[in-house]
Amino acid sequence: MPYTVWLILGFLCLIGEIFTADFSLSCVGISAFVAGLFSYMGTSIYWQLGAMGISVLILFMTLRPIALRYFFKNKQPVASAVDSLIGKTFKVTEVKGDKAYIKSDADIWEVKAKETLKVGDTVEAKKIEGITLIVDKK
Repeated sequence: MPYTVWLILGFLCLIGEIFTADFSLSCVGISAFVAGLFSYMGTSIYWQLGAMGISVLILFMTLRPIALRYFFKNKQPVASAVDSLIGKTFKVTEVKGDKAYIKSDADIWEVKAKETLKVGDTVEAKKIEGITLIVDKK
């Protein structure tokens, strides 16, 4: 295979990396450049494919973990919608028997507190147990 085909493949992989950002296409692209070097030296397609395969393995085991660690070292896990409720204050909207409920956006949550709650009480979310929000009365 002509080395220009390997170079084009390598550049396409590097361009594709812009859209994925997981460094897997970069490893394949760099390996295509290695195969292109072997092609330029006049080796057979088997040597080119072997060089590409070995270089992909080496890059996946070395370059990719280093790049992921470097570029994503300060990335904080994104809190889910449920986790974002912790620490917020709400008004009790409904009380049925010994169960109280609050409304958060479009969701209605059953809440538990140490104190007895009534409609209009202000509560602060402390933690979540299953589908129940544990709150403290303010």
